[in-house]
Amino acid sequence: MHWTIILKNNGNGTANNVSLKSEFGTGYDNTSVTNITPSGSWSSGTNTVTWSGITLDPGAEATFSYDIVIKGAGGLTNTVTSTGECLDAAGTVVCHHSYDQLVGQAAGVDFDKAITDIPEPGSVAADGNTGQATIGNVITYQIQVHYLGDGTYENISITDELPSGLEFVDQSSVTSSAVDVAFTQNGNTLTWTLGSGSPPSFTDNVNVTITVRARVKDTSGNVWSPATALTNTAYTDFTWNGVSYVHTDPDYGSKITEQNTVTVIEPWIAADSDYTKTSSPACDAADHTGTAVQANDTVDYTFTARNTGTSPAYDLVFVDTIPVGMRGTAPSVTSVTVSSRTLSSGTDYTTSWDSSTGTLTITLENTTAAAIQPNELLTIVYRATVDSGVGAGSYLDNAARVDSYTCLPGTPTSPEGPERTYGGSVGSGNYGYLPEVTCKHHTEALPTNTKTVSAQITAPSGAQTDGNAQIGEPLTYAITITVPDGTTAYDMLFSDLTPDGLTVTGVTCTVDGSSTGTPSYSENADGTTTVSVSGIGDVSGGSTVTVTISGTVDQDFSSANAGDVNANGIVDRNDILWNGSSYSWNTVNNDETTRITVNSNELKTTIQEPDLSLSKTSDDADGIVEQGENVTYTITVHNADSTGIAYDPVITDVVPLELRDPTIDSVSLNGTTLSASDYDYSYSSSTGEMSFSFTHSGNNAIDPSNDLIIVYHVAVPTDIGAGRTGSRALVNNANATAYSLPTGTNDSGRREYAVGPAQVPLTTQLAKVNKGQSPSDGSAVNSGDTITYTLSLPSPAIQATLYDVTVADTVPDGLSVTSVTISGGVNGAYT
Repeated sequence: MHWTIILKNNGNGTANNVSLKSEFGTGYDNTSVTNITPSGSWSSGTNTVTWSGITLDPGAEATFSYDIVIKGAGGLTNTVTSTGECLDAAGTVVCHHSYDQLVGQAAGVDFDKAITDIPEPGSVAADGNTGQATIGNVITYQIQVHYLGDGTYENISITDELPSGLEFVDQSSVTSSAVDVAFTQNGNTLTWTLGSGSPPSFTDNVNVTITVRARVKDTSGNVWSPATALTNTAYTDFTWNGVSYVHTDPDYGSKITEQNTVTVIEPWIAADSDYTKTSSPACDAADHTGTAVQANDTVDYTFTARNTGTSPAYDLVFVDTIPVGMRGTAPSVTSVTVSSRTLSSGTDYTTSWDSSTGTLTITLENTTAAAIQPNELLTIVYRATVDSGVGAGSYLDNAARVDSYTCLPGTPTSPEGPERTYGGSVGSGNYGYLPEVTCKHHTEALPTNTKTVSAQITAPSGAQTDGNAQIGEPLTYAITITVPDGTTAYDMLFSDLTPDGLTVTGVTCTVDGSSTGTPSYSENADGTTTVSVSGIGDVSGGSTVTVTISGTVDQDFSSANAGDVNANGIVDRNDILWNGSSYSWNTVNNDETTRITVNSNELKTTIQEPDLSLSKTSDDADGIVEQGENVTYTITVHNADSTGIAYDPVITDVVPLELRDPTIDSVSLNGTTLSASDYDYSYSSSTGEMSFSFTHSGNNAIDPSNDLIIVYHVAVPTDIGAGRTGSRALVNNANATAYSLPTGTNDSGRREYAVGPAQVPLTTQLAKVNKGQSPSDGSAVNSGDTITYTLSLPSPAIQATLYDVTVADTVPDGLSVTSVTISGGVNGAYT
């Protein structure tokens, strides 16, 4: 064995008086040291070779060598020690230094192992010690052992321990002489036994070359990040000239053991920032807001994905599901590029199209250009066309994904493979499965269909989105929708559920003014009415569909509902009739699974009613009338509601018998003075009833927060009787009625409002009696005296007539009436 020792001064000062000693183990023949260069000394007793007096300048190095024969037994260690001195400027030793190094060898064998081949995409380092391989790659190892000593080798074995990430493929062995080689496999442990006999042995100088092939397994432990290291360990054990050598020996075991490490590499495409899909026109937002497309528009899609792994991605399959509404024309591929390389159709990639499912498939072929190297970006640009009959309101959601790719090119040829396939169509549980990236588009949806209500009488007139109505009033709902240009609404239907509190009287449907469809309606037990129109059919872009629902406001609810604000079961002031409608249609012809519904705005119709009160006053401040006096009455009907209207008001008033023949002074309505021709008036002298009826157009309603005022007067007759008080007072009762609608508008369904009676009791003066006497009150009288009593009435005088007057006076016991006289121009008698 030839030993070479290199001694170098790595410091910045000169090494002086350096001694170098090489001490070798017992496995060497200490009597056979030769070729000591430069000249040195050796001692067989201590098994050392020594050089001394060496000087090394900073950075300088010196080489020392010698040859020595290996014996048949013993350790082959070699320990080298250097010592030296540090001198100052005066040449004085100021320090000592030393260094030693141990090198071991095994006697009688030279052992080597290397990686010789890993096919694409694998690779082997120049020294053969390390390499890279992907799943399915077959790694070729070569073990070379030279049993070079003289003498007998026994119990010779060569072992190769494959890591769990590899699986054994095959092996072969070659020897330099006729030596038997027996191979056994126990799992991933491969063993070759050399020699013949028992124990197996040979005596020749033998070279053995063993070739082992092992495949990288498709197991969960073999991954690219963090990269799996597959370390393969091989060693030999033997006995030489009676001495056993085992690979586990701490001194020389490393000399009969070799390891090779292969790092697992893989392609990897991740759903990262480079895994994208864009389009022109731009994709919609997640809620489908964006620029609408229409019939015959083209959409250019761009898909990108990057290989972020450590080896090429082969045989990539790209799949995009083109949505219904864009399948009438086959999509076209504009370009497929891998980084700066433009791939050729038919050579580097192929395209297939299934119009029934909308599946566009682009397959990258097994070419050099189509292999996606680590960090390269795949870009696919393709175009799809919106169908000429695309449905209105269609969602054209386009989902693309990398369906699969592999780690080996093409179809692996045995023993390569099976390769690892990433992704696949089975589902997200597959290793390397990539999700779909969606680009959304939409055709212009039908606008929210507009619903209005028109009240026949109630202001404001015309179509309203929120309105008011009075009891019994006819309402007309109009629900319109216009199909956008460039789209079609297939098999359109209409539905509505009108509210409790409304009676539906008719339904019509038109498309662009022409009647169509089959309208129907039926009232439900809860008072709502189901309205539908079927058979509208396919409605093309630009056409307008209008459904009209006619009905009248009810007086009562059929069931409890939220619209009954007053919770009394009666349709009355401030109750609400809520109502919305919907159109639906198929976005794909004859495909009910694509039916969508667009709801109208919800109408709020608020019930309004008048709030009437009746009052009556007179101008007689004290309420006592006198003969010949004129009494003026004022009757006021006030509508206190802010929206409700009182139609066709009728006022009646019965004038007392003594105050007949009234005279109308004025009539005003809503602040405007009316003429006699503006209303109807009648008076019955036999009953004293006055009647005012306001049904003339323009003068037939008491407006909100307004009044109807009637002023009339009567003359008090000169013979009015006195004492008309209490139950005999002059009382006249006024009453008023009005309606929710004018005459001729749903007369049977309108509501009547009645107020009254309102009265003003008037009285006439009461007659008083004045009584005097002579002698005066309190005077003393004697028997036989005459007392004169004077009764005067009325006293004082009044402006009323006393009829059938009776005057009674009770004379006390002790007096006798002697005479009675009656004066004042009246006749009478006394008893």
